[in-house]
Amino acid sequence: MRSLTVLALFLALLFSACGPKEDPAWQAFLACTEGSCIEEALDVRDALLRDPAAMLVTMDGMAELGDDRAIGWLFILRDSVLGNPAYAPVAQRSAERDSLLRTLEPFLENGQTSGEMATALVTELRTLNFTEEEVGTGDAFLPIGGTYQLGDNVETTGSKQLAVQRTSFDTLHFSLELVNGPPAYNQGTMEGYATLTGSNTYQYRTTEFGDEGCTLEFLFSEGKATVRTLAGTPPTCGFGNGVVADGAYTVVNHQDPFLSGADSLALAQFQGEWVAEDDPLSGILLKDGIFSMRYEGQSLEEAPYVYHPRCPADCAPAGDFGCLALYGQDVVCYALVSSGPAQLELSMVGGRGNTLRYRRVQ
Repeated sequence: MRSLTVLALFLALLFSACGPKEDPAWQAFLACTEGSCIEEALDVRDALLRDPAAMLVTMDGMAELGDDRAIGWLFILRDSVLGNPAYAPVAQRSAERDSLLRTLEPFLENGQTSGEMATALVTELRTLNFTEEEVGTGDAFLPIGGTYQLGDNVETTGSKQLAVQRTSFDTLHFSLELVNGPPAYNQGTMEGYATLTGSNTYQYRTTEFGDEGCTLEFLFSEGKATVRTLAGTPPTCGFGNGVVADGAYTVVNHQDPFLSGADSLALAQFQGEWVAEDDPLSGILLKDGIFSMRYEGQSLEEAPYVYHPRCPADCAPAGDFGCLALYGQDVVCYALVSSGPAQLELSMVGGRGNTLRYRRVQ
């Protein structure tokens, strides 16, 4: 009897030593009892992507015992990460979901218990639909920064030039250079910061040249900037006789007119198409003031972007480093870790700290 007890103990120890061991990420998730457990859930996701077979066996074994924490993990991942616009742009969340689906789908028909768990996870992941409305394309999110022109012949019709760029989600830095035509060639200049008042609409008011003041409105549409004087006269706006800023200006380019020469050169390096080093189907395109997340050659999400040599408060946190700020439904910022003619490294400001590495498409 005693020998049987010793044998049973030996076999138990042998099974314990040789049997499958739970991944540390899964152990940490099971131990998480306070807070949202999002970081722990993300670590489990990474472990699943690294070794799907082992993780599926572990999850299925718990399900067999009536423990539903595998599905609980997926609900956290679905609701707090993949389905949460505050976590990341829709293109990134969509790509992360697709990566999980590609990893799990080979296990659906393998006839093993892991196939049952894979089926349950895939079924839930497929319920996530990233709609066109969530992508945020259309008139609500226009690339408004750049230089706009109205008339270009001072000798005949005069010339009006408007330079603009966002400094934050609701603030626009602008500069006006106005020259009337003959015979007087009266001129006017103005520079300031206009405030967002409606969809693609900004207003600026100054009383620098009189108590009556001057109020200008800037309305942006596709390729156009319409300026209207809402209050004031040429003198109270600081302009010469008969000079007004009003008119429909046409975009010349979407380059930032307020960057220094060195920063302009830095920004020029970012322009073009890039492919992710760890996934050749994923990439980004920076062109004409638009940051486009792409997958398999198709645009998943587009948003106007601004290069800030010093990352602004919109990016939360601000910092003394260069970043790209995307102005869509939310402000999403990417710190510039490294850049060059052939490589680009970005890291989401306020994110997990991981670096996204891209190489230029030749």
